[in-house]
Amino acid sequence: MKLHEFLVAYCLQRDITESSIEQYRIAVHCFEKWLGRPAELDDLTDEQMNRFLATYAQDHRPHTVQSKRRSLLVLWRAIADQHGIAEPNRVRRIKTPPTPRDVWSAEDVGRICAELQQVQGRLPVVCIKKADYYVGLVAAAWETGLRLADLMGLERSQAVESGWFCVTMHKTGLPHWCKLHPSTRAVINRTFDDFAPPRRLCWPTWGIRTPKACYKLIRLEIMAAVRAAGLTASDGPFKKLRRSSITAVELAAPGQGQYHAGHTSAITTQKWYLADGVKLNRPLPVELLI
Repeated sequence: MKLHEFLVAYCLQRDITESSIEQYRIAVHCFEKWLGRPAELDDLTDEQMNRFLATYAQDHRPHTVQSKRRSLLVLWRAIADQHGIAEPNRVRRIKTPPTPRDVWSAEDVGRICAELQQVQGRLPVVCIKKADYYVGLVAAAWETGLRLADLMGLERSQAVESGWFCVTMHKTGLPHWCKLHPSTRAVINRTFDDFAPPRRLCWPTWGIRTPKACYKLIRLEIMAAVRAAGLTASDGPFKKLRRSSITAVELAAPGQGQYHAGHTSAITTQKWYLADGVKLNRPLPVELLI
């Protein structure tokens, strides 16, 4: 059996989110590309895996290498359980540096939106004013803390015509409740003017080859506004907006950042999302009157 054939059967046997399946597919593809042929199950050996990881690490960041390692080891252990091959034993570990946890303030995000308001013209196909499209998207990311893929699936009936609305998050498959401020709902509403064809989605893609290609153009446009505002985003605008949103909620209401993020564990929120400054927001013990 080929490794990619096992992956198909593995995904049918388990209730796995589409985003997880995609990560497994990418990992298998990278491994097979390194092999130069379709991988067999018995290609999964400590030596083979270590050689692949060492080569892959030459051109990719540690967190990317770690992701491929994790996906392949999950599949390898399942294969060992079902087909009796040896489990991974001495597969090299990947040292990953701490991820950046810098954040923007509300004022910073306001400056980004001010830059985006200067963008002229309308998007092709969907005929939405670019300024309203991008400003609404950034404002919604700031207020909800949602990932880009989840924002792009929002419908007008959710985001504009209701108060709290529930989103099933693509990455985890978990339901998550969100709410937008009236000013953001007003910006989104403006995109449904008489020039734009009728639609359900607040932020539809506009005829690019794939949704991912469209997402790339969106990130480029917003990054241009980030730079124009004199700001930076080392890991992309939407990851930083999500991190900033979660941190802002945690600072305003300690313990609530986890729920704003849609995490099932506070450890995930603390480890990967909260800026270091949150730790300095804690109270001191009662002063000793000495």
